[in-house]
Amino acid sequence: MERRRLSAAAAHARVIVSGELLRRPAAAVVFTVNTVIRGYGRAGGGAAAVVRLHRYLLRRGLPFDSYTLPALISAATAALPAAGARAHGGAAHGQAERLGFSSAVHVANALIHFYSLAAEPGAARRAFELCAAADVVSYNTLLTALFRGGEAEAAQELFEEMPERNAVTWTAVVSGLAQAGRPAEALARFAEMQRAGAAPGGAALVGALSACAQLGALALGRWLHGYAAGGGAAVGVEVGTALIEMYGKCGDVAAAEKVFEGMRERNLAAWTSVVAAMAAHGRGAAAVARFREMEAAGVAADDVAFIGALAACAAAGMVEEGRRIFAKVAAPKVEHYGCLVDLLGRAGRAAEAAAVVGRMGAVRADARIWSSIVAASGRRGDVATAERAAARLIREGEDGGAAAVMLANVYAAAGRHVEAARGRRRRQGRTPGWSGVEVNGRLRQFIAGDRFDSVDGK
Repeated sequence: MERRRLSAAAAHARVIVSGELLRRPAAAVVFTVNTVIRGYGRAGGGAAAVVRLHRYLLRRGLPFDSYTLPALISAATAALPAAGARAHGGAAHGQAERLGFSSAVHVANALIHFYSLAAEPGAARRAFELCAAADVVSYNTLLTALFRGGEAEAAQELFEEMPERNAVTWTAVVSGLAQAGRPAEALARFAEMQRAGAAPGGAALVGALSACAQLGALALGRWLHGYAAGGGAAVGVEVGTALIEMYGKCGDVAAAEKVFEGMRERNLAAWTSVVAAMAAHGRGAAAVARFREMEAAGVAADDVAFIGALAACAAAGMVEEGRRIFAKVAAPKVEHYGCLVDLLGRAGRAAEAAAVVGRMGAVRADARIWSSIVAASGRRGDVATAERAAARLIREGEDGGAAAVMLANVYAAAGRHVEAARGRRRRQGRTPGWSGVEVNGRLRQFIAGDRFDSVDGK
């Protein structure tokens, strides 16, 4: 395929240089060359083919200007993360600097976007700093690059420094904070966005709903649903999927199903979200039925969808259905094996669950799998297998205290109370777990072992 693309690029180049084009004014030549490069990149010619086309034209002496380089950079961006795309984009960047074009705002913006998708926030910042007259697009693109690169603090600082903000700016900061696991800050920025008079679009709503899902803020999520629906209008597929996830994680599965049923368009993410929501709240059989409905609709499951379906089987105790679904996974990952082990363990088939671990081949069992083996062995009274699995759990880097408590429960069930007490003592002094619940619009936090609300002590 790549060889055919390169041959086609050479053919395009020969057509350009063999015709009347070279006898036209230089400006017309440059415009035509730029148009061909842009068109070839957009048509999926591939970064290597576009670069080869450009080099061929350079050798033949065709002129070009600062608009030629953004076309090359855009072709490299479109080809990411394919092999060679990063090198081609970097080469175009080097050429821009050598020719003095890197300070032009349209070249800088193309470079910032390229490095954003390449997950190189440092390079994106350097391209931004070379820009002679950065505009709001420059700032927005760098803001996104910093969030994608995991530099949320730097992104927040840039946001505060921005001389101009638009709806894209606000959307980038709300979505970026939500994706960075900073949901309270994301919702605070969403509120600022509204006060600033910027109308939240679909992407901003998706970010805010994701923040609500992370916090369990059901009341605010319902308000956002009302805002998105706008007086009864059907929501789009992206917002609808975010609503399903929010309702599912906040415990209102009926609302999640209602949103799903009301969607005019459903993609794989929507199906996967509703299956996961139902499975997480004890409706495993209904979730499996949804998964079958998805298959009947011709929607092909991906790795995430298979995980949701397998989790649903585990919740419902549907062992044979789980085996059927697992057999459809082309290349099972550790998450799929984890679901199958959990399914078998919950069904009391500890020996079969342990046998699955032995058949994983190159896939390395993780802490979740060994935890499932400990629990399943404990339910069967197989203390020896539970001890071996707990030892592997600790070797996988899991908190030794947590493994000790799991094993203590196994000892207690087997009547070995002295060993059980010793295991529980190992957990003392460690960071406790916590959970949150929304009450009357306020999020209250509870820590393991507490008798009082950590907000007001009641």
